[in-house]
Amino acid sequence: MPPLISIVVPVYNCEHLLPRCIDSLCAQHYSKFELILINDGSSDRSGDICDAYAARDSRLRVIHQRNAGVSAARNRGLECSRGDFICFVDGDDYVDAGYLDAFVSGLDDATDLVFQGIIEEHNGQALRKTPEARRYDRSAVPDGISDINQWSMFGYVCNKLYRRSIIEQRNLRFRTDCSLSEDRLFALHYLRYARNMSVVHACHYHYHPHPGGLTMRKRSYEESKQAADWNWEAAMALMEDRPSVRLLTDTRRMYIKTFRGIISDLLQSDRELSFVTSAIGDFLRTHRRWLPLAAPANRMQRIEDWALKFPLRISCPLVRILHRLKQLKHAIASHTRRI
Repeated sequence: MPPLISIVVPVYNCEHLLPRCIDSLCAQHYSKFELILINDGSSDRSGDICDAYAARDSRLRVIHQRNAGVSAARNRGLECSRGDFICFVDGDDYVDAGYLDAFVSGLDDATDLVFQGIIEEHNGQALRKTPEARRYDRSAVPDGISDINQWSMFGYVCNKLYRRSIIEQRNLRFRTDCSLSEDRLFALHYLRYARNMSVVHACHYHYHPHPGGLTMRKRSYEESKQAADWNWEAAMALMEDRPSVRLLTDTRRMYIKTFRGIISDLLQSDRELSFVTSAIGDFLRTHRRWLPLAAPANRMQRIEDWALKFPLRISCPLVRILHRLKQLKHAIASHTRRI
């Protein structure tokens, strides 16, 4: 029998894009699905739009709740779902008609996660990220994550199909105390219990990052460091009985990339220099040997790398001055263009 798929859609203040999303899901070639719309305390017409669609299509269910964030909305969807498998779509994105078909094509009795690609849309330009088709048995799942990381797609929640029985048996939920990398954390925790993973050569999800969205919000040092540490711990737990040199190296590289950004943000922030120096010093004492795994992303990070070889009580103030001068230069250039 074809499996029932639960599609969980968190909805928050996206009245202008929501009809496109729901229409695209209702138009799926694969018809055995339930669509669960979680209205997370929207203050616009999003809730009314959900109710209107549900009144016309019995496959749709609407749940209204006070605003609690996207992770809490997805968790509510997990609690209410009845499908054999679950996938997640955001209310301001949309999918092609073959979205569910692509997932189903990668299923067999032993497959617990199916992965497809994604279409990133920026300023009218579409970047298609289509992975190569492959199946991974349980021992090869960590290496499979490394393969997927080559396309920078593992962290998305919307391009994965999960087996609901594993989620329920292991009581897996999205962290509501984390708004950075929570999708990746959920996948890493889930894959600890998965048998096989299947990757299909397809991409039918249209992802459009919004300037005001959570993914674009600047994070505090504490929030960014906590998310980096949680990701590290989740990857290490996955590799406890399935060692993978590739995933270990990738995880270290990601940790360094994240901390390069954290260091830049600290040096540009208004935090006291004593705090900045202490935070950077703690990181360097523990992870300096990993720095060669990830090259600096820009000229400023290269300068920071060079400066951090010297005593921090000297280099941190100097690099902060360089950042201030750079900000002043941009401000003057921007003012000049307006004139």
